[in-house]
Amino acid sequence: MRLRPLASTFAVSVHLAVLVACGGGTEGAATQDSFVNQYCAIFSPCCEQAKRPTDGATCNAFVSAGASGKTYDAAKGTECLEKTRAAAAKADFCSFGDMPDCSGVFVSAGGGAQPGATCKDDSDCATSPEGKVDCASTFSSGSESRVCQLQLVGKDGDGPCLGTKDGGVTSFASSGSGSSTPSRGYICNVADGVRCDGKTTKCVRIGDVGATCDGSSNACVKTAYCDVTQKCAARLADGAACGVSGVSSNACAETAYCDSTTKKCTPALADGAACTRSEQCRSDRCLNGTCASESSSSSFALAFLCGGG
Repeated sequence: MRLRPLASTFAVSVHLAVLVACGGGTEGAATQDSFVNQYCAIFSPCCEQAKRPTDGATCNAFVSAGASGKTYDAAKGTECLEKTRAAAAKADFCSFGDMPDCSGVFVSAGGGAQPGATCKDDSDCATSPEGKVDCASTFSSGSESRVCQLQLVGKDGDGPCLGTKDGGVTSFASSGSGSSTPSRGYICNVADGVRCDGKTTKCVRIGDVGATCDGSSNACVKTAYCDVTQKCAARLADGAACGVSGVSSNACAETAYCDSTTKKCTPALADGAACTRSEQCRSDRCLNGTCASESSSSSFALAFLCGGG
């Protein structure tokens, strides 16, 4: 199965909301205005690619509004710019899938609730130098409980794990027992080679070819898939059989898809190529018989960054 871009309004809007920024240049960001201007300029090429305004005005206004009433941390701002510029050097940056974590750039005064204390929203929780603190929810027997939760960066063996971060999306696992929400835990990042194992509730190494796997998402490295024997196997080359007995339709290389008609791994089509089904396109979007580069979700995300239509 070709790994689809993680471009989404959710990923981009959350990124902007927690880092809250915009701009270009190579200097640091001593002031909030400098940070916002520089951060938004980083996304200017994405706006140009989408034939949208490149002046940064929409991004600037959105980020500034999100930062209203919060305190700007210059050190975190400079760190965020460095990480976002590094991400921008990657070819798939404008898919907005792997947005760096810039939490802490803008910080609310916050409440005084410590990890484990009840809360209604994030602003009730006290900040922590150890990591991000969220007002986390647990649903049990038709009711919801919320407590302040310290979320730490996990490494192999750390637990309890709270979820797995893959690019710009974090999938939270069910942690704790009954209606209990852990007061602290770890986020396992695929970029660091670990995932959250729901059975052990610990960060575990992502399996390479030959490793045992359980079929869960991210059980194997990107160049492998979990086969029917529950072993990580190398993804299949173009022309190989897929979606048939004993062979998963998720087995093809990242640049290919399993054709539902021929049952063979087939190279995915570039933007602008003629198509009949979305599965054929690298963008996973066949619009009016042509592979389209901009999904509806990425289009909405670009509206936050660039404005225009």
